Amino acid sequence: MEGGSVTLNCSSDANPAATYTWYKEDRMLSQGSDGQFQFTSISSEDRGIYYCKPQNKHGHFMSMSLFLDVQYAPKIPSVSVSPSGEIIEGSSVTLICSSDANPAATYTWYREDRILSQGSEGWFHFTSISSEDRRLYYCKSENKHGHFTSVSLFLDVQYAPKLSLVSVSPSGEMPEGSSVTLICISDANPAATYTWYKQDRILHQGSVGQFRITSISSEDRGIYCCKSENEHGHDTSGSLFLDVQ
Repeated sequence: MEGGSVTLNCSSDANPAATYTWYKEDRMLSQGSDGQFQFTSISSEDRGIYYCKPQNKHGHFMSMSLFLDVQYAPKIPSVSVSPSGEIIEGSSVTLICSSDANPAATYTWYREDRILSQGSEGWFHFTSISSEDRRLYYCKSENKHGHFTSVSLFLDVQYAPKLSLVSVSPSGEMPEGSSVTLICISDANPAATYTWYKQDRILHQGSVGQFRITSISSEDRGIYCCKSENEHGHDTSGSLFLDVQ
C-alpha cells in the first residue's frame, strides 16, 4: 500500500562475500554488502520491476525479476468532453473521466448533486444533448483505498431560440397618447436578437427585445409579433393585439 515501509532483500552464496546491486528496470538504485534496499514511504511511482545483481571478484549472477505491485487510492481525475469545441443541441456528446489508481478505479458521474452513471469505463454518453443538459458536471473516482473528486465541468450547450413570449407593459387599457412597451423574451444560447413586426413591417431590431411607443395612437392599433434568432435558428412568437382606445 502506498505510504508503507518496504524492504527488498537479496542474498547469495559466495566466497568471498558478494556485494549487491539493486536495479529498477535498468536504473541502478543501490550498491552495498547487506543486500537490502528500503523504501521508507513507498509511492505509486515505485510500482515496477526490480532485480538484484550479487557479485565478487570471481563473477556475478542476476536474480529473478520481482514486480512491486504498489496499490494506491485514485489520483486527481482528469475530465474532458468529446468532441471538443462547441456543443450544439441534438449532437452526440461524451463525458470522459480518467484517474491513475491501483486497483483500477470505478467512476461516478454527477450532474450537480444527482448521480448519472457508475461503472468502470469512466464515461457518460448523451446520444442527443438538449438545452436542459446545460449544467455543471463532475466525476468521482474510487477504489478500496480511497476516492478523489474531479474539478467541475460546465457543458455550455448551444441552441436555437425557443419559447418566445410577448407581453405589453403596462397591461390593461391602452388610451391614445399613453406610453406602451412591447416585451419579447426567449430562451436561447447564445442570446437572441429580436425583431418586432406589425403585420409584415419591421419596427425594431436589437438585443434587448423591447419596443417602446412613447405616444400610442389609433394608427398603432393592430397585430404585432416578435422573432427571436441566433446563429442556430429562430423562433416566432404568437400574435399580440394592441387595442388602442
